[in-house]
Amino acid sequence: MKKEIIELRKRIFDNLKEKALSFESSVSAELINYRKDQEFFSKREFSKATIEELKKRVKETDAIYLGDFHTFDQNIRNVLRIIKVILNSKNKCIVALEMVDAQFQFYIDTYMDGHLTDLEFLESIDYHESWRFPWTHYKLIFDLAKENDIKIIGLNTKGNLIERDLFAANLISHTLKTQQNTQVLVLYGELHLTPNKIPKLVKDQNPQIESVIIHQNLDEVYWKLEQTNMGRKKTQVIEFDEDEFSIQLANNDQMAYVVSNRGTNGKNLQKVAFPYIGEKNTKSNRDYQLMEALNSESQMNYSSSVFEDEQ
Repeated sequence: MKKEIIELRKRIFDNLKEKALSFESSVSAELINYRKDQEFFSKREFSKATIEELKKRVKETDAIYLGDFHTFDQNIRNVLRIIKVILNSKNKCIVALEMVDAQFQFYIDTYMDGHLTDLEFLESIDYHESWRFPWTHYKLIFDLAKENDIKIIGLNTKGNLIERDLFAANLISHTLKTQQNTQVLVLYGELHLTPNKIPKLVKDQNPQIESVIIHQNLDEVYWKLEQTNMGRKKTQVIEFDEDEFSIQLANNDQMAYVVSNRGTNGKNLQKVAFPYIGEKNTKSNRDYQLMEALNSESQMNYSSSVFEDEQ
């Protein structure tokens, strides 16, 4: 019976995911290839790991790549947890973020020095037009960095996916070469952190560095955990190898949503919601009505970029 229920839930999820993606007005061949790469790498064999094994590997590496699902606050909190692991090991830390364009480094530094308010900073970096995901999540990173004198650098730039990856890799490589005895924590979208993307580009320029990739909430891993005797706990760590892990967070009420800043007019944040596990949602105060975006009469337009749990 359990197997049949899991298969049913998986079919529901796949159907809703396909329907959500169908709302995208146009998808580049480049993005399709990035998604295929992520699916391919997510389907590799893996084994159970522990938080302690993950922490140990983090302490040993020069570059830590952490997947960012942008809207899920627990993903951001894992950034804070990893920063604290680095600080507890007495190592110097630099945090490199996709969410800020590198051209705004002056404003990042000025904000970190306390010379700009939050509003002034967000206006200076054109946040609400260029990124638009919840600032309250990312602000936690900046606050912790301020408290511990951690430098933050922007990694983003204009261009296609490959151009952006190359730019980010060059900046990360430069930072690793010029900042001795420093660990660089990179927070970037999951599609860019498969082993053949930014991590490889940086490694090609710095063959001697040690690095670790930490994914968060990979779909293929989730379903494999459901379908095998490995089981699923609220938080579970798995490893593909000693240099690549995934933190799988199972939420309380089994909600899922997709959110994107690639609106049809390039300005409005657009989102779509749906339940994908099949358990009843008990939270009453959502910021939008569940299923609204899948209603054909809804006025909410939508284009997707990521799938993730909401808590």
